[in-house]
Amino acid sequence: MDDLVQRVKTALTRMGGRMTHQRRVILEVLEESDTHMTAKDLYLRAHARDPRVTLSTVYRTLDLCKSLGLVHARRFSRSSGPEWYEPAVGEEHHHFVCIQCHRVIEFDAPEIAQIVQRLTEEHGITKAHASLSIYGVCAACSRRVR
Repeated sequence: MDDLVQRVKTALTRMGGRMTHQRRVILEVLEESDTHMTAKDLYLRAHARDPRVTLSTVYRTLDLCKSLGLVHARRFSRSSGPEWYEPAVGEEHHHFVCIQCHRVIEFDAPEIAQIVQRLTEEHGITKAHASLSIYGVCAACSRRVR
């Protein structure tokens, strides 16, 4: 644990910033979560640990971490639903979203990484990444419908 906290702290130090207690609490909550979280979910859990954490601090921390490439924001709604956040760790992965129960299943797709690599080589693109979301009905919801 504390990998995300340490990576953000290192980046902040390089920028001349500092790791505040509120930022640390927010990052610890995000890192400990076993699911994607909205800013509001993150705020509620962090605020329960430290009442000094505000929603605006959560948004500023998430924006900073996104700009540093240390947190990914995803939209799991086909419309303009909320952003869901997760630490940027390991290999890129993608998401299946059940349109009935809204369960999110992460999966690897090396083929997508190969496409990104090909695009970067052919067109000189830098810092490219992909985020694929597939929508459908999960197995559990399919069984309930029958």
